[in-house]
Amino acid sequence: QPSEIPVQKAARRSIVAKVDMEPGCRISPERIGIKRPGTGISPVALDRVLGKCVKVHVAAEQVITWEMI
Repeated sequence: QPSEIPVQKAARRSIVAKVDMEPGCRISPERIGIKRPGTGISPVALDRVLGKCVKVHVAAEQVITWEMI
């Protein structure tokens, strides 16, 4: 239902940066975590994210999106 979308985003989780990452930095398990809100990449896609490099500066605690990698 459309009315459930805001709750869904708040309740789901996303991959987030644990530390600041500069462009070209490779994403590794030590540099990321899983937190709310669910507005970024789902943890289900973790295997597709690990080993990729970020294209832009990513601040610590920032949700990671597909546009960033």
